[in-house]
Amino acid sequence: MPGSYGGGGGAGNSRGRAGYAGAIIAGLIALATLGFLFLNPDYRWGVYGCAAWFAVGLLYFAVIGRKRLVYSPEEEFAVKHSGQSDG
Repeated sequence: MPGSYGGGGGAGNSRGRAGYAGAIIAGLIALATLGFLFLNPDYRWGVYGCAAWFAVGLLYFAVIGRKRLVYSPEEEFAVKHSGQSDG
């Protein structure tokens, strides 16, 4: 693939055995599980707590974390060498 680095395995260019159908089935199973957790009053507050914790994490990333991201070694190498030609 032009413009890519590495030997594959990244998002969008590789698929598992089940493909998109497997991803949809897994998503439906996850939604059904979440729905059943809300139906049981013993788990309801725990699910609310997890959702609140997740929201705090998203807010932290949106405000602070995204400005402190660092490249992985592979990404840093690719960025440094993307403008150079082989010749």
